[in-house]
Amino acid sequence: MHLYEFVLVLTSSVPLGVQIDRVGLAISFTQRAWLAPYIAFNTTKRQAAASPFERSFYKQLNNRYFKMCLYLQRLFVRTTNVI
Repeated sequence: MHLYEFVLVLTSSVPLGVQIDRVGLAISFTQRAWLAPYIAFNTTKRQAAASPFERSFYKQLNNRYFKMCLYLQRLFVRTTNVI
C-alpha cells in the first residue's frame, strides 16, 4: 500500500468511529548478492582473455550491468509496509 492510500484509509475510517492513537511506518527490506556470480564469472574470463578486446569486452559487461542496476534499482527493491 502506498503512503497516499494509507492516509486515505486512515482519513476515511475516522468518520466511521475509528479512534487513531498512534501511526507508525516501518520499512523493511532484504538484500542478496544476486549479481555476484555473474561478476565473478566475467572477472575470471577477463583475466584469462588473450586479447585486449576480450579484456575490455568482459569489463564492459560488468560495468553495463552495474549501471543498469543503478538506473533500474527501483524495479529490484521490494518494500513492505508494516502497519
